[in-house]
Amino acid sequence: MKYWILTLLFLAPQVSSAENSKETMQKLYQILKTILTDITQDARYFDESNKTSIEKHIGQFVAVTHNLSPKHPNGNHNDPTFPILSQSLISEAELAYSSFHMGQTSYARGILRTVTGTCIECHSRSTSEADLKDFPFDPELKEFTALEKARFFIASKQTDRALEQYEDVLKTLSPNKSNLWDWEAALREGLTIAVRVKNDSDLAGRIIDSVLKEATTPQYIKIDAKNWKTAISEWNQEKKKKFKTSESIYQEALRLMSRAQKIKKYPMDHSADLIFLRASKTLYDYIKMAPSGPHIADVFLLQGLCYETLNPKHFENLHDLYYEACIRTSPHTNLSQNCYARLEQSIYLGFTGSSGTHLPEDVSKKLLDLWGLSFISKGLSPQ
Repeated sequence: MKYWILTLLFLAPQVSSAENSKETMQKLYQILKTILTDITQDARYFDESNKTSIEKHIGQFVAVTHNLSPKHPNGNHNDPTFPILSQSLISEAELAYSSFHMGQTSYARGILRTVTGTCIECHSRSTSEADLKDFPFDPELKEFTALEKARFFIASKQTDRALEQYEDVLKTLSPNKSNLWDWEAALREGLTIAVRVKNDSDLAGRIIDSVLKEATTPQYIKIDAKNWKTAISEWNQEKKKKFKTSESIYQEALRLMSRAQKIKKYPMDHSADLIFLRASKTLYDYIKMAPSGPHIADVFLLQGLCYETLNPKHFENLHDLYYEACIRTSPHTNLSQNCYARLEQSIYLGFTGSSGTHLPEDVSKKLLDLWGLSFISKGLSPQ
């Protein structure tokens, strides 16, 4: 996957002095650190005795986001995703609060994970982990499992420490019935880091080999892993390519997407995940090189499809933001209609349970607004 670090820390409101700016950034850091700790640990998040304090933390998060500036901190006005993400941050924080307050705690958690995920992805565009030296993440991790530690380190852009924890899960846990969920999550999330963040075929291959050597690995995972191993071999056999133009990057992304979609045979088929991960990285390379390029809306759609297919469990709704970016970048087109359809389906699934589908009023309004931006035929009305 693509991991962006903490846009919040660099979206401080415009102030008259450096001291006030620094103070605001520290405040953003502290509340986000608390939110990350709340949502990372399952036992902490779902403990009824913590409900009041977590709701208070989310409320504080909402208050801070209302002081954020939608302008890019580096003065880059050509980035089409930045104003969308910064404006979305406010509404997503409010939605997380209202959802949590209404008892939809799992959905609220997904939104908060998405917020941190977009922050991580934004930061990883042009800076390194060294940029975090002024904002070290040092939460109380004593009660965290290895998987929960890994997810926290990912959220704070400490990928090497996260990989250590993922490897620890794969080595120490046997993928039996009681541990299978965490073991499989460590496998898929570790692969995401190896491919989408590190771009390291050898690292990805070592993770896959450890899975194939494990005697108790379920057959459905072994079948996927053998396909991933084949994809690694194909990757290593490819000539090292340096794409000098955005068009060449776009064509490479299309090639990888086509290859992955030929392998994927049904919605829950994960045999092409490794290629989807490579495609996702390549699509992001296009966004970096040509944020206003002729293919940018299509790239957002394809990136959304990648994220939705891979569905990393700790950044669950990031695909929605890409679909929205597609709509806002290319309104009233066939492409925006396709993006709206994917977004609508995703949101409906998120608010559907045993009692039916119940969309909050603000979510319904957002869908209506995006519908108006999506469809060419103005005479139609949403059902």
